[in-house]
Amino acid sequence: MILAHDLVEAEAGDVPFFDDSGRAQKPARERAAIESIRRHLGPPLGEQFHDPWHEVARNRSAEARLASALDHLEVQIQHNLAALESWTPAVYDLVYTEMDRHCAYDPFLAGLCAAVKEQAESKMRAAGVDVEALRQRHGVDSPPADGGHLTG
Repeated sequence: MILAHDLVEAEAGDVPFFDDSGRAQKPARERAAIESIRRHLGPPLGEQFHDPWHEVARNRSAEARLASALDHLEVQIQHNLAALESWTPAVYDLVYTEMDRHCAYDPFLAGLCAAVKEQAESKMRAAGVDVEALRQRHGVDSPPADGGHLTG
C-alpha cells in the first residue's frame, strides 16, 4: 500500500500540506497517475498497485489507516532530521496539525506520534524556539510532568 501510494506521488508530484492551491488539483492528478501506472504495468501487476492505492485513498481499512498515519509521521521525521534552518513557519505548525489526527485511533501510533513530536520540540527548544507559544497557538496542552517520554 505504501509503495503504491508513494509511486503515485512520484508520478503525480506530492503537494506539501501548506500548498492550498496545489491541493485542489491533487486528487485528479493522482487518479490520472494511478491509471497511467496501471496501464504501463499491465495485468496483473498493474492491479497490484491500483487496488491498494485506492484502498489507501479511501482510508477505511486498518491497513490503509496505518499507511496514512505512517505517511504523516514520516514527513515530520524527515523534518526532525533536517537542519532547523530549513524549517518554514508552516513546518513549525506541522508538528501540531497533521500527525495527531491520523494517529489518535491507535495507542501505539499515538505514542509514536508523541515521540516524534517530542523530538521536534526538543530540536526547536535547543534552537531557542518558544515551543510553549506554538503549543498555545494550536491549543495543545503542556507535556506531562514526566516530560512526555514513552516508557516500557
